[in-house]
Amino acid sequence: MGDNNIETIDLNKPGIIDMDFFIRTEEQAKAIMKTCEAAINIIGKSVREMVNLAGLDSVDFALFNISAVKQNIEENPNKLPGLMIFAGSDDTYEYSISATPSYSGKNEYPEEVMALLLRKNIENPIDDFCVFNFNDKKWVKADFAAHLGLTREQYDLFSKNQEDPRLPLFNIYKDFHGPMSNEEFDEFFEKNQQIVELHELTRYYTDFDYFLMNNGIIALCPLSEDVSDGLSVTYEDGYYSLNITTKGKILKSIAKISDVEQMAAVLSNFLDRKFPKDMLSFVPLSLSTAAVIHDSGVCEYMHPSDEPDNAQIRDEERKNFKMYIEACTHAAHAMAEQLQPKNINTITIPDKK
Repeated sequence: MGDNNIETIDLNKPGIIDMDFFIRTEEQAKAIMKTCEAAINIIGKSVREMVNLAGLDSVDFALFNISAVKQNIEENPNKLPGLMIFAGSDDTYEYSISATPSYSGKNEYPEEVMALLLRKNIENPIDDFCVFNFNDKKWVKADFAAHLGLTREQYDLFSKNQEDPRLPLFNIYKDFHGPMSNEEFDEFFEKNQQIVELHELTRYYTDFDYFLMNNGIIALCPLSEDVSDGLSVTYEDGYYSLNITTKGKILKSIAKISDVEQMAAVLSNFLDRKFPKDMLSFVPLSLSTAAVIHDSGVCEYMHPSDEPDNAQIRDEERKNFKMYIEACTHAAHAMAEQLQPKNINTITIPDKK
């Protein structure tokens, strides 16, 4: 036997100790420290000058939007956050300073800090709300309702009645489209009056879904913390429709009901219960049966409590569930083509038993 099959091992050769994680973390920490030092020196100094100009030296100010600033620094540790809000108060007023650093070109530090200093009366903000003019060193009266994105009539309506059933609907519209006139709000509410009425009867387990809006009418879906897909209720031509829904798209209306209390009873039977935390989809298959899908891919059928345990799944219900699964699978493959993941998990329909 020759020496060709013998390998000599250098026992003195050290193995590699990968410390890349700690090196990258140290670099990030140094960048964050540098950014925080800049915030203290630049933003702190600027805010102090604004406070002095406004004669608010005796008021304590603290960073208000801490979580947003923290997230911004962690995601982009080499740059000051785009907006920092400092809040303070005395016996009469609440104050807020919005500081925004302004960069030019590739400069490491901002050239200037733009600021907005606001003051509102604690007891009566609608009639005593001001913005500070740094040039004239004076408080100038401003429109508090407009600052909130409301008209005066809308402010009066909702500030006096936080339980007004139109308020969630209004907030959804404003979040997507911005402020609306009184006429726009009246028209939007008139179109959605029946959905608002149904939501009032089912508000502990349903919420509005703007993405399923059709002809200016939004939909109702289960609470997002309970389930993210499967069921929606829409209203059109005098009827509430119970729908199978996935990814913001209505696949099929499985029932139409004209009476709001009857539809509320259907939703109560389905949704007024404690759901497991791992539930992914709740799919109505008929007025009396639904399919529950867990994030593990496990599926099970759910029947009303007044039906026997051995209730059978009808062929039409199985067809409805198959349609939903096929739509989900198609959506998953379409997304897979974009993201190119290594594995795609598909869901198996449970058998008839």
